[in-house]
Amino acid sequence: MKYTHHQRRNPVPSLMPLGEDEKSLVRMAAARILLPDPATVKSFNHEMFPTIRAPRELYQELKLKDRIVGMCDDNTTPRWALLWTHGIPGKSKQPTLGWTIAHVWDRSQDLDAYSRLANLALIPEYLGGLSDKQGPLTRYLRYHAWQVYQWKPVDADVPIVPDHYAEICWNYLTPVDDPAGFFRDEFASANCRRSRVLKPLMLPQLLS
Repeated sequence: MKYTHHQRRNPVPSLMPLGEDEKSLVRMAAARILLPDPATVKSFNHEMFPTIRAPRELYQELKLKDRIVGMCDDNTTPRWALLWTHGIPGKSKQPTLGWTIAHVWDRSQDLDAYSRLANLALIPEYLGGLSDKQGPLTRYLRYHAWQVYQWKPVDADVPIVPDHYAEICWNYLTPVDDPAGFFRDEFASANCRRSRVLKPLMLPQLLS
């Protein structure tokens, strides 16, 4: 095959749409993803931590009208939120080796969304790119969060049901009898700089 001078300088072709392959890809990926248990999500109708993603300002307090309202984080608190509410202990990344904590909506600067269970998913690292930006999984996960958890960010449009959505089989983390109690115990036992900044800021119902 012969190439023109222009083609040799720009060898990467434009991305091709997935077309009919999207259905198979999404079904395969969804079968390997773990989502928050619906009943557990319902029992926590709020964010789990007053945090946003800002790793360069890690541990810095967030202020609104001279009132401290949250803390800058590095994706640790979403991991704690997802694991501890499902009875999985651990402060380090050890329990999630090989997995990535993905956000359904990219609202990393939104206190209401960043650590909310309805906005989180546990995805194998080798599939992580499928939920990034406008990856093929994104609209399926967003519609799932709206249909199953009845949640979306305040400024987001109501998701439209994707093609073939009814054929997707979702898997959920196993619930525990007292998710709030397990969460409180794990957080109370944390003695790191992150937890020391957060404890005075936590919602009273999470610590009582």
